[in-house]
Amino acid sequence: MLVEMGVMRDLGPLTGSEDKNCTHGIQWIHRIFGDCVDNELKLVAFAIGLVSLVLWMMPMIPQFRANYKNKSCAGISLAFLLSWIFGDTCNAVGAILTNQQAIQQAVGIVYVVQDILVASQYVYYTRVYHKLRPNHRGPTATLSCLAIAAFGSYCLIGKAMPNGENVLRYERSVSRVLEAATIPSTSNYPPRLGAPDWWPIFESYTDFAGYIIGCVASIVYCVGRIPQLIYNYKRKSCEGLSPAMFYITVAANFTYGVSVMMACTGWHYFWRHLPWIVGAIGWGFLDFLAIMQLYQYRKVAAHERDRDSLLQNTDDEE
Repeated sequence: MLVEMGVMRDLGPLTGSEDKNCTHGIQWIHRIFGDCVDNELKLVAFAIGLVSLVLWMMPMIPQFRANYKNKSCAGISLAFLLSWIFGDTCNAVGAILTNQQAIQQAVGIVYVVQDILVASQYVYYTRVYHKLRPNHRGPTATLSCLAIAAFGSYCLIGKAMPNGENVLRYERSVSRVLEAATIPSTSNYPPRLGAPDWWPIFESYTDFAGYIIGCVASIVYCVGRIPQLIYNYKRKSCEGLSPAMFYITVAANFTYGVSVMMACTGWHYFWRHLPWIVGAIGWGFLDFLAIMQLYQYRKVAAHERDRDSLLQNTDDEE
């Protein structure tokens, strides 16, 4: 049975009626991502979700490069950075707790590693760099950041590696980024042993805990943008921030939202995805405001430079 996609009109059963082994779907996608892609629309949704996943693996890279180039992290709000780290940590922990597939856990770890890189830059450039003698500055920052990131990723990977047979595979991701990687299928859920009786969309209490972690991560991602917007407003500048970081996050949120809506299979699907849908909309809107600030303050800075140049020329003529 093919349900209507992208329209919240299916008020049928809470579980799907497709083959949970995905007999008629693309097997490599089902095997690697746990998603049953058995028609063209689902394939398009999966492809868009995959694009979103790739985009989500890149936003911190432009900022890392900008920090290294400027030898400063003055443009980053500490509250913004901490909220990003906390949100990505929730994602990774949720993926591990709910025993997601190895590729999904690895993706969550990649995000945390990027955060560790930028956080180590922040500490280095705000606490260490300016205290060093010029001849000691060289590649120290890069090596320090890479060392910290390597240690952090080693610790995370050690905890993420499955021990023994993977006996609990949940279909739904518990984080925004993992949702982007795995557009959920409409296959039958496993038996709901130990599931909360008061809300039938959950398969177990562990599944419920993962959902709550996802909600917390979505809230943190959105709320964490506000300190950065306020920080930009107080400085009347976005100098030090990489515009590419915000372009990528807006594009990632947009493609994620489209992929989720295209894969929609009814109210059950909608409620399970609601935190990430709301998070994507809220995050995308706040990032759009940050982009507007970037352009506005860039215009103001250009106007001030022109004015100063004109005043300088006038003084020279006198």
